[in-house]
Amino acid sequence: MKNRILDSFIMVKEFTEELDSDIPGDVLNDFHVHLLSLLDSSNCYFPEELHEKIKEKFWVVNPYSVSEKPVYLTSQQYDCLIDLTSDSAIKEKFAAKKSLSEFFCVS
Repeated sequence: MKNRILDSFIMVKEFTEELDSDIPGDVLNDFHVHLLSLLDSSNCYFPEELHEKIKEKFWVVNPYSVSEKPVYLTSQQYDCLIDLTSDSAIKEKFAAKKSLSEFFCVS
């Protein structure tokens, strides 16, 4: 958004194309600030201190840290996890993000 690339915001992109006009910089900045605040507020759903508890009991937080089948996953779910971790494009996106919420919001 900072670079005026609106590919992830289809409706905004189509709107600007229909008007044959660019969105003013201050409006893009407001969009950017709003998205950053959404990212910050979503971090409460993935607090660092709960990662171990979540990993042990409920969720696979980092699919690339799993070395054996978690007890709570069915065989089918574990097969899906293996498929996910085999996708190099997703792995690159995961590695490039600063936080889990950023990964899930952007990806």
